[in-house]
Amino acid sequence: MSWFKAITNTVRTGIVVALYPYDETWTIEIQRAPESGGEVDSANAVTIGFAGPGQSRFLDLLPLDGANRYYRSRHVAENATASGWTNWSKPRTPTTVPDPLPPVPSLQPKIDVVATVSATSLSLVATATLGELEYGNVEFQDPERSFASAGSITATDTTLTISGGDLTDEDVGKYVSVADAGPSGGLLKSRIASVTSATECELADAATGTVASKTVVVGGGWYSDFDYDGTDETQETNTRNRPESDADASWIMFRATVDNEASSPQQVDLPIQIAPALLRVDCTVHDDGSDNDYSTSWHVNATVTDSMFIEFTCYENDAVATTATENDPLTNSSKTITDVGAGDGGSDTHYVRFVLKDASGNTLDTKESRRFASTT
Repeated sequence: MSWFKAITNTVRTGIVVALYPYDETWTIEIQRAPESGGEVDSANAVTIGFAGPGQSRFLDLLPLDGANRYYRSRHVAENATASGWTNWSKPRTPTTVPDPLPPVPSLQPKIDVVATVSATSLSLVATATLGELEYGNVEFQDPERSFASAGSITATDTTLTISGGDLTDEDVGKYVSVADAGPSGGLLKSRIASVTSATECELADAATGTVASKTVVVGGGWYSDFDYDGTDETQETNTRNRPESDADASWIMFRATVDNEASSPQQVDLPIQIAPALLRVDCTVHDDGSDNDYSTSWHVNATVTDSMFIEFTCYENDAVATTATENDPLTNSSKTITDVGAGDGGSDTHYVRFVLKDASGNTLDTKESRRFASTT
């Protein structure tokens, strides 16, 4: 007698929800919401199940009805307060589900930065490609100082007042955000066009609404909200004054933070080389009645592998007095230049122009010392 076993291939349909636990030892609660008027209907959200520790996918079995659904999740644990919910996913419709389930999309972002840094400005062009993320938010943080305070601004105006601010001219060009002063009561995102005082500046964009004592962030970063369909990239450019705080550095750190609907923020740090520049140039002149001795000093922020030189032009009463060259401005930071026979014991006005050049003679930076009277 023969026995036959009937094997039936069951085709599964539904939606596979990818899970990104902050801690893989915790349980994840998953909710589903229908669509109403083209938007997520969160009022009718229901919990559809729980994923155990270490589980990265959840299959929501549904018919092929063409209806959009939205998903969100949160961590739950016994005798502990549940975490906040993630953002709602993009709308998803049921499809035929393969067996085994597809792998979880990668969350690893790729950040590319092209930087142009001179003695006075910093320009960054940042491009974020986020693998297979559905959507999210990218924050490119200012690599220098930033601060948060309370501020006030009037609708249609560009004057921002910051309580206890410490604004300087170095903040010109930095991004600034003002809570509730933007379109539809949202965030006003702009740049500092000019600094009036330590507590007042002019923005490049006018406020939409009037606010008082609202959160202001200066230099905290600039943001790009985007939808990602597998090919999109998000790119932002920031050009601003370069502060003296990085004067002694040959590198600065650029930081990008990537946030999305299903995981904790990810942070990417990239070092950026600073273009060679002249900083803190100075000079004094001693007139001994016979010669004028120009005692010059400078600082060059560059790596020791850079090949460059400085050309000096010394001025007396706005006329060229003498010239000189320093061929190793990285090792040496001072030089005495003598204008033979020019001393007359008088109190003349002097200054020195410093020109930093590369090995090919191309000008990298130019600075002038302060103007001063010679000493005897």
